[in-house]
Amino acid sequence: MSDQIPLKILRVPQLGGTPFAGFAVQVNAAMIEDGSADPHVPMVGWDTNAGGALSGREGTPCGIITYTDSKWRRCLDVGMGYVLPDWRRRGIYRRMWDELVLVAREQKVARIYGVIAVNNAPMLKAAAALGRRVESQNVVF
Repeated sequence: MSDQIPLKILRVPQLGGTPFAGFAVQVNAAMIEDGSADPHVPMVGWDTNAGGALSGREGTPCGIITYTDSKWRRCLDVGMGYVLPDWRRRGIYRRMWDELVLVAREQKVARIYGVIAVNNAPMLKAAAALGRRVESQNVVF
């Protein structure tokens, strides 16, 4: 589990100008390549917020959840969530998610909202394990 490895969960209030910006772009490209992200929907922006996981003694990024604060809808909009394949199944995504829930509670938002592609079975499974529920399905044309 993640408790057995050196791991630090960070809040990144703005990706631009941080080491997580490049990591987020690489993750977004990997998700587009494997079909788990829509290439027409931007997931990473200069002012995107993130929860990140730094691994090991070197402190290199191994996971990220990006989100924006939608004040008018009183929610946090998750853009993407990802843990590098070599770091999966260690509780890292859960720790990042738990930190995001703390952010939501601190900001007193009504909910955390995120879109998951229907063909992204691993993320659907992870979301269900975290207690997330399907609220709607979108039809794309």
